[in-house]
Amino acid sequence: MINYGGDFAPQKDVATANLPAGAYVGKVLGAKVENQLIGGVERSRLILQLDVAEGDHTDHFVKAYTAAQGGSYPARFRGVLRITIPQKGDQYEAMNKRILQGVAWALEDSNPGYKWDFDETKLKGLKVGFSVREADFLMEDMQGIRLCNTTEICKLESVREVKAGTVKPVKKRELKEAQRQKWQAYCASAAVADTGDDGSAEDLPF
Repeated sequence: MINYGGDFAPQKDVATANLPAGAYVGKVLGAKVENQLIGGVERSRLILQLDVAEGDHTDHFVKAYTAAQGGSYPARFRGVLRITIPQKGDQYEAMNKRILQGVAWALEDSNPGYKWDFDETKLKGLKVGFSVREADFLMEDMQGIRLCNTTEICKLESVREVKAGTVKPVKKRELKEAQRQKWQAYCASAAVADTGDDGSAEDLPF
């Protein structure tokens, strides 16, 4: 007998497929600036909530978020792109400035008449293209460690270039070195464990 005394009723687990890697015509659902701790340093980030605006995958992220309500895990809106705002004199200023310049250009090029002015409150409702790439990550739970794959929004694009089919595919995000070594070590230890015989098979009733 399975011993569980809590409230329980059979319920289908909702799993939504990943948005395939590629380039999409999208829209800005919301935008805000937040201060976040990154690498032990507090930095400002522009947080964009995005979704697909055209084609077979229209409203993909909103639909996935809605479907996940009441599921096994807390619903999380995955159509998010975080852009670190450059800080003058910071060691990453040049890189973060270049990324933000690309964001501003994609928004301007996608919305005739719009002019970038650093005001995030004006971004909601604008059209914009975005690229989605594959990404590997490790999932750790009571069962052990698993190598998993998902997709994620990685950069903004011009709607014009998305429609023209000229956006180049973005390379898959592989595991970072520390995560890769952790996965390799886990696989090696699991392989060693599988070679042992603890006699438990003799107790199986089938």
